[in-house]
Amino acid sequence: PVPDARMPFLGVHFTKSTSGDVWIGPTAEPAFGRENYTGLEGIAWGELPRLLGHLIQMTLHNTDGLASHLREEILKRLPGGLLSRARRLVPGLSPQDLGTETKCGIRAQLVDQRDGRLVMDFVVEKGPNSTHILNTVSPGFTASFAFAEYIADLLPGVL
Repeated sequence: PVPDARMPFLGVHFTKSTSGDVWIGPTAEPAFGRENYTGLEGIAWGELPRLLGHLIQMTLHNTDGLASHLREEILKRLPGGLLSRARRLVPGLSPQDLGTETKCGIRAQLVDQRDGRLVMDFVVEKGPNSTHILNTVSPGFTASFAFAEYIADLLPGVL
């Protein structure tokens, strides 16, 4: 599906793995720590008040449609919610076709602290001895030769 231009998340889609399995996903929900993969595990308790404060403020202001996105994520968590959204793409899907998966990942999403909005593009930060590419939302994009050429052009004399 075509993502909402205000939200840099794809929503429900199907991905075929190299083993032939098909995964339904992803869901995109806030993680409350850099290693918060499951439940309370990995929550950055010292950062939690600040993170929640930003999230609440962005939700109340519906910044970039965040309130709508969070509502959709909550609905996917209800019984049958993910299945009903997956059926929009594959109408014949049944509950028996679904299994459970513990695989998850965390993708950092930058938020501009000045205006409280999601940063919608990657950010290149050059230092004296390193270059960091932030907000890389697509592994396919960041692995592309065109992107590598773009970064190499930013770093004259390095290559």
